Amino acid sequence: VDRFRTAEGIILDLRGNPGGLAAMMMGISGHFVSERRPLGIMKTRSNELRFVVNPREVDAAGRPVSVYSGPVAIVVDSMSGSASECFAGGMQSIGRARVFGQTTMGQALPALFDKLPNGDVLIHAYGDFVTADGTRLEGRGVIPDQQLPVLREDLLAGRDRSLEAALAW
Repeated sequence: VDRFRTAEGIILDLRGNPGGLAAMMMGISGHFVSERRPLGIMKTRSNELRFVVNPREVDAAGRPVSVYSGPVAIVVDSMSGSASECFAGGMQSIGRARVFGQTTMGQALPALFDKLPNGDVLIHAYGDFVTADGTRLEGRGVIPDQQLPVLREDLLAGRDRSLEAALAW
């Protein structure tokens, strides 16, 4: 982000991103949002974790900077899942990013992995996640602001409709 701080716009391509550590979205969003505000909430039976933007006011070298204030586009597809969905959905819910592409996986619940006596692994959800505007992503996914199909003829021609639309915006 430091390298592109003066760009006319920034595109974050999360296609094929299966997710990761959801808490990372607090720091990443801080490159693009100047005030502390919620992106979403993860609720469990006993706790509630609020994912709040952590504005990035210094660059990688520790010099003071302003957060990037230009347009932010996020490109997603049906293979964007978990924490990448929470980030895209959170940024969309606060109106800071426009989302392009295909609806995401809809697999945004935090899960635990337990090894069973026979060696199998049981994966089970232990909480729920909703974006700042209350949108539940599980089973629904992030619905892009501009939905663009993946067409065979585009793939054969090397065309990327989602990226083209984000660049045009």
